[in-house]
Amino acid sequence: SRNASKMKPWYLYIVECRDGTFYTGITIDIKKRIDAHNSGRGAKYTRGRGPVKLMHLRRYTDRSAASKAEHKIKKLKRGKKLRIISDFALPGEIVVASGRSAIKKRLYALVVCVREYSFSKYTNTDSVMYEFSDGTTGFSYGYTKIKN
Repeated sequence: SRNASKMKPWYLYIVECRDGTFYTGITIDIKKRIDAHNSGRGAKYTRGRGPVKLMHLRRYTDRSAASKAEHKIKKLKRGKKLRIISDFALPGEIVVASGRSAIKKRLYALVVCVREYSFSKYTNTDSVMYEFSDGTTGFSYGYTKIKN
């Protein structure tokens, strides 16, 4: 088998088009992909609907996992996509960490990475694992997204 640590991660993303519609896709380079959508070289759907705005992003270990997730999300109704967008933080957003009884004070954390949470054959569109950083260490656990 190929060396997993050398494989580039794949990203599933949801962008909002200028007309308010959503487009879901996968890529290994999110910045390049957004630039492509915005310059008319992206998907046929987003041509003439730019500029697009990144609304959701999560990381997968390989193309196959990202494709499966993309297929699932593309089938969802708009309301469900909106809920995913509003519930899950994007990398770079600050959140309030929760779910650890040891934490007495509010701990704010920066979302570093969002991955699909999965074990064995179970994978759920609604479960995501976050990698956070508080500036000194990386860690993963629950959080509350700060609504702006």
